[in-house]
Amino acid sequence: MDEQSLIRRAMAGDERAFLQLLSQYEETMYRMAFAYLKNEHDAVEAVQEATYRSLKKIHTVKESAYFGTWLVRILLNICHDMREKRMCLDLQEDIEIGDTVSNHERFEMTDIINSYGLL
Repeated sequence: MDEQSLIRRAMAGDERAFLQLLSQYEETMYRMAFAYLKNEHDAVEAVQEATYRSLKKIHTVKESAYFGTWLVRILLNICHDMREKRMCLDLQEDIEIGDTVSNHERFEMTDIINSYGLL
């Protein structure tokens, strides 16, 4: 069966067709995620999340000819979000609160940081 008919079947809700398509794109997706994230664990996690999101939203594909582009876009958005989250965590490790700060001020600063979702 050709790819276009698989895509149309997947868009119609055929999970087997969707899984066949994903098996065709799996290696490419992993390589792209690894190139973007530079970490094997994160790349596998990104591909898994992209698989879940694409299965959930397969009905939103407007044109079957752009299925691959649609799938890669989902993956790259996930990779971007993961990298942004990692950057926030890296910044958090650099924050040091000196001994000269009172406990009250220390808790206040922690509350402020928490309100921005950095911890």
